[in-house]
Amino acid sequence: MSGQSGRAVEIVESRLLGARFAAVELDGLRVIQAVVNDCDFSGAILSRAVIDAVEFDGCRMSGVVLAGARLRSVRFVRCKLDDANFRMVSGQDVRFEDTLLRGADFYEAKLPGVRFFDCDLSAVEFSKADIDGARLHGSRLDGLKGAAYLKGVAIDPAQVLPLALPLYAEVGI
Repeated sequence: MSGQSGRAVEIVESRLLGARFAAVELDGLRVIQAVVNDCDFSGAILSRAVIDAVEFDGCRMSGVVLAGARLRSVRFVRCKLDDANFRMVSGQDVRFEDTLLRGADFYEAKLPGVRFFDCDLSAVEFSKADIDGARLHGSRLDGLKGAAYLKGVAIDPAQVLPLALPLYAEVGI
């Protein structure tokens, strides 16, 4: 599928293993009740996707564009999502576990209660994001942007200093 484009593609009650979707453009993609293992979505444009009850495990998704997507009961485990575009994404019950998100963009995302466990959130953009109730435990927070928008987020004691530095910079301290 690499390099292909399409509209209204649906993947329902499926398991994808080792599939290659690098640089695809699938406007309005719907993935419902699926398990996605070791697949490549690098550079894929999946704007306005609807992803419901899906687990991505060990997927390479560098630079994926999910702008405006709706996510429900989605889990990313051991994925590579560096420089991913999650701008204006909305969702509930979204989890990232042991995932590389360095440089990802969550500008104006609405993901209340999102979980980031043991992730690399270095240089991630959270400006204007609504992630109230989120958990960032065990995650790397160096160079995080939009720290002032992390209202209601829970962190562990080791994250206090790495989060304080960008927060102080944003408020001019």
